[in-house]
Amino acid sequence: MKHKVYLSHAEQDEELARLVCSALEAADLKCWMAARNLRPNRDRQAAVKEAIDASRIVIVIYTENANSANEMPSELNFATNARVKIIPFMVDDSPPAGVMQYYLSDTQWLEADNPPTSEQLNNLATTVSLLLESETKDQGLSLKSRFSGLKLRRAWAYVSAVTIVLAFAVFIYGGISIFQSLLHLYETLITVIAAL
Repeated sequence: MKHKVYLSHAEQDEELARLVCSALEAADLKCWMAARNLRPNRDRQAAVKEAIDASRIVIVIYTENANSANEMPSELNFATNARVKIIPFMVDDSPPAGVMQYYLSDTQWLEADNPPTSEQLNNLATTVSLLLESETKDQGLSLKSRFSGLKLRRAWAYVSAVTIVLAFAVFIYGGISIFQSLLHLYETLITVIAAL
């Protein structure tokens, strides 16, 4: 199963990240974290960028250690550029500073104890599941509305073309029988459009 969540954390918080990972994966939310998933001899930045690009959510496990973590600013930059949703999971009271403040200031935080309680971990898993579910529904609605709009535009193009042909036939032939046939065709097209 492909991962949906990338876990960003300071090296000193690996044990905490593993706890969060276990809770999320128990809720069927596959995670990627460098401490566990980075293969030996693989370029770290390339692997992290690839993992973030394949993710739908990045969870920042935030402690005071995050302010001095070397890799986290790059991970957040990758996530921002890839337009991946960032969720800060704040497990202590120290405010984000420097680059971390820049990336986390406009996001909704989830607060927890250090270590998080089962209830806080379940809340995180529920939040992530709901975000993934709503994102999937939004994508489905977007595709459906684009498809419906395309069918409607195409139908109106047909109606316009028939109107032009109808007007041309009446002008050239002046015949009532041709006019009535084309009018019947025109009414049929209008009925089809109304059914869309």
